[in-house]
Amino acid sequence: MSNPAQAARLAAAANGFTETIAKHRHGITFGKLGTKQRCFESQVGQIYHYGPNLEEADSAWEADSDQNYLKMVKCDFNLRARKLFNGGDLVTWSDPASGKYVKFQPQNLQWIGNYDSNSVISTAQAISTPVIEEEDKLYWANAFGSGRHFRYTASTTSLIKHLILDQGSLPACPTYITNPWLELTFSLTPSADVTIYIDGVAWDNSTSKTTANRIEFRLSTGKVVWSLAAPRAFDSSGDPETGECAGQIRIYVNKKIKYCGVRFPKAWIDTAQFPVMLDPAVDYQVGAGADDARNYGSTHPGDGGYADMYTSINLGASTSNYYIAGIRFQTVAVPAGATVDHAYASFKLLSAAGDAPSLSVACEDADDASTFSSGTHEPYDAYLARTTAIISWSPTETTVDHWFGGAGETDEIDLKTLVQEVIDRPGWASGNDLVFVFWYAPTSLPAANTIRIFRSYEMEGNVSGPKLHIEYTEAAAGNPHYAYAQQ
Repeated sequence: MSNPAQAARLAAAANGFTETIAKHRHGITFGKLGTKQRCFESQVGQIYHYGPNLEEADSAWEADSDQNYLKMVKCDFNLRARKLFNGGDLVTWSDPASGKYVKFQPQNLQWIGNYDSNSVISTAQAISTPVIEEEDKLYWANAFGSGRHFRYTASTTSLIKHLILDQGSLPACPTYITNPWLELTFSLTPSADVTIYIDGVAWDNSTSKTTANRIEFRLSTGKVVWSLAAPRAFDSSGDPETGECAGQIRIYVNKKIKYCGVRFPKAWIDTAQFPVMLDPAVDYQVGAGADDARNYGSTHPGDGGYADMYTSINLGASTSNYYIAGIRFQTVAVPAGATVDHAYASFKLLSAAGDAPSLSVACEDADDASTFSSGTHEPYDAYLARTTAIISWSPTETTVDHWFGGAGETDEIDLKTLVQEVIDRPGWASGNDLVFVFWYAPTSLPAANTIRIFRSYEMEGNVSGPKLHIEYTEAAAGNPHYAYAQQ
């Protein structure tokens, strides 16, 4: 999403809200001319306005003063991209507040073993004409040879790097490589006073380190300005059990140059459905990936495995697993004492299998819900205090990329009783965070898969994450108001 503020204006105007009442860093409040009706729109993970004058954030790539580069400068951070893919320092990511930067240059795609053997598949190619897609995507076709493409997607909070592999684009891995992984390497060039932290410890800039966790770039003040997200790969199946894979990051030094290798096990690549995306994303400060998460397992209602940072979330059950989804919406602008008239959550379908799943839905019964975390705040009802109100829902949507669940959409679901119970809590305040939990209601596994898979926060720069729409009437004035949030 290149300009979330513009998108919010268009959505609000379609409902008659044409007056801008207030700008917020994470949203906008609109009104209807001559009335007290209000509409608040927001999207988790997106910045609507930046700078002291609250200018509209826009992650679209635009021409640079040097014709060999493109730039993105209308956010809290700035990006400058070289058009020539193998020209060195392909992208410079800078922080205007501190003047510090980190530079990235893709290097090699290779098969690698236990770091004592490797086989280079391809080096970065001399592709000098990237295609700008949807304003915020830079795409280099065949960047690492035939069928191996590279794409940078800029959002208002992150820079997503995708290596896209077509069917048949990978050569066989040499037999002399043991425990093989597919690895994409980058050179890293941080500016002075920027320290790399691995697993919470400052890196010594010499010892090779491997982690499955996020790597942070901190200023001398301790502030985290960028982070390399925990890498993930995903195939085209849409199956979160087999179609996604966690990777590792290796940081090392070779001839005084810092390198980062993002790798994924060959065993997963061998069974993946192509095209495959390797996803070593970069976040500005800390992303909101854990605001949509899931549990799944063979015991009801699915407490066998927890994961966030997934590109898709399941609703329903397979023949072997129950699924439970947790969705957190931040800064929900509904005042205490309000009467909820309607509340809807809507999702963008990624894939579907079998009949409509029979689901139960509740809110977390908390004043201000925290983000999900393993073992303490998982989207499983044993970890969360649920609302007394629980509703039933059976989504039937099967058309890929259709929205479902919202007002006027397929499988419309009104969540007002759940939201009402939360905002009636004594500690609720406007701007608090709200969690919804969806789980498979039957206590026995189905004979055939009954699943609806929706796109999560991580998929393609958070333009398709779940949405929340709330209509309410204030307690005192009795005027209808509207609150919108999108994850």
